[in-house]
Amino acid sequence: MRSFLGFLTAVSVYLGMATSAQALCPGYYPIIDDLTCSSSITATMPSSTANYIGYYTCGSPYSPLNQPYGEHIYAFECQTSGSVAMEVTGLSCDIDIYVLDDTCDGSSGCLAGATNASTTTDSVTFSCVAGRTYYIVMEGYGFTPGAAGGCGSAGSYTFSFDVSASTGCPEDCDNGLDDDFDGDIDCYDSDCFGDIACDCDVDNDGWDGSLWGWCGGGDCDDYNAAVNPGATEVCNG
Repeated sequence: MRSFLGFLTAVSVYLGMATSAQALCPGYYPIIDDLTCSSSITATMPSSTANYIGYYTCGSPYSPLNQPYGEHIYAFECQTSGSVAMEVTGLSCDIDIYVLDDTCDGSSGCLAGATNASTTTDSVTFSCVAGRTYYIVMEGYGFTPGAAGGCGSAGSYTFSFDVSASTGCPEDCDNGLDDDFDGDIDCYDSDCFGDIACDCDVDNDGWDGSLWGWCGGGDCDDYNAAVNPGATEVCNG
């Protein structure tokens, strides 16, 4: 049924019966949240059928598809060039996931999508370039709030990043977790070398501070360059 609907949608586009939006999401479409590789989101689809993008040219196994129902849009800035894997669980109905480039266009900017039907879990992997923004869209396929059966009054989902399968998701340097599962946490991870969160000499006086557990320096006040073990004592209390 999906493939047949996709075929009809493609025909309608070529006949000029469907159009896609050409706009940056931050300028025109509401963004639910900004994501990082450490994000884990559980949400419920909007109670209205308000739709912003609507038509997607990518997605496996079904594409292209016209998606005229409600959606959630998230922004994700790539930290390190590489692959990014996302997992979706807890699907209470037929909710698809799409990855769009910085145009946020479902036609020309559609990079990847997961459109499996009748499943409670799904996943999608895409390639990202450091510094570029991507848009993750949770789209309710055939989702009609208040309708009998299917989603009912609302559809829920949970998604997170599978950092163990992502070369584009490095260690988050200040959350106390081993984000990329390589055995090294925060500033002990080579991903964090040079990160401002791991600067052992904050006041640049040549002495590492002891504030951060991984520094182990002797500078008792790393926010005052005049205070360090090599400074001249001043009789000022």
